[in-house]
Amino acid sequence: MIDVDVLRVIERPILEYLFKIKGFTLREPLEYDGKILFMPDFYPDRYVIAASHGALIICSGESAINYRDQDFDSVEELVATYGRKEIENYADWEFRTVKEWAVLGLDNKVRQYFTNPIMLKTTKQLRC
Repeated sequence: MIDVDVLRVIERPILEYLFKIKGFTLREPLEYDGKILFMPDFYPDRYVIAASHGALIICSGESAINYRDQDFDSVEELVATYGRKEIENYADWEFRTVKEWAVLGLDNKVRQYFTNPIMLKTTKQLRC
């Protein structure tokens, strides 16, 4: 069983609602145990998690994770080593470098970086 934590794991209806009130539509997020894995480190770089008429929310950056005295460059690498069930122990992973979500306008300019969905600005505020 994986615990809900708005910065890492969130229920689908909650994230859909948060994105909707900000002007975005949730695309196809990764899920585990019936919950959405929201932390950008769970996703490959440039993965699109949501969109509006004038922008995309994409995963941006690189990960550096230490777990069980081993270093990993991605969650995918960690899961390949220990298995998908290890996602349940994500609270024990030491993130040394983390990815962020980036709001990318259709002009390819980043309008905002964020990790907490509550801090996402509206499309009106971002002018996209």
